[in-house]
Amino acid sequence: MLKCDEYKDIQNKFGFLSNLLDPSKDGICRAATKLMEAYVNDFEDCFPSEMIQFSDLYKTVSGQEQKKTTEHKHGDRNAFATE
Repeated sequence: MLKCDEYKDIQNKFGFLSNLLDPSKDGICRAATKLMEAYVNDFEDCFPSEMIQFSDLYKTVSGQEQKKTTEHKHGDRNAFATE
């Protein structure tokens, strides 16, 4: 196997972990199941469900961080506008 093919294989197995904000729950479930099939003895059956739950939590936390950043920026802009 060529080194490039090895990297593609890793991306195919683990790539969904770097893109948890976008995929649908079905996409996350399929990707997690695919990873489980590659490492049969390393995961419990609930792994796809746990990844969906983690994705929802990550989306919530990420949204809160974006909201804080936006509020902070608007707050700074408003502070300068009143001076």
